[in-house]
Order: sequence, then structure tokens, then C-alpha cells
Amino acid sequence: MELVKQLMGFLLMKRQWYFLRWWLERFGRLSLPLYALYVSYGKVTSTTVMPQSLTNRIVREAVAKTVL
Repeated sequence: MELVKQLMGFLLMKRQWYFLRWWLERFGRLSLPLYALYVSYGKVTSTTVMPQSLTNRIVREAVAKTVL
């Protein structure tokens, strides 16, 4: 029974890794961190991928561009 639990844990971890890889590739990234700003106006959704090194200024500028 312990072997079955270990195998199930491995399969779950592998499945999560494939989903994470798919998500990263979708945004043109190969590794973490992936920072993205999502904004939704009704049926219109906007996604801005942020740089891996964030500063307060970068975040404020991205929010200002997306909101305005």
C-alpha cells in the first residue's frame, strides 16, 4: 500500500510539472519566477508578462498602462 501511495504522489507531481511547463511555455519563459498582470474588462482580458526582476516602478508602470 505504501508503494501505491508513493507512486500516486509521483504521478501527481509529474502532472503538475507538465502543467507548469505548459504555462511557462505559453508565456515564452523557461523557468520561474513568472510574474503576470491580469486585467479583465467584461469579456476582454489583458495579460502583461512582467520581467523576472521586479521593481516598484516597473509594477506601477505596468498597472498604469493596463488600467488607463
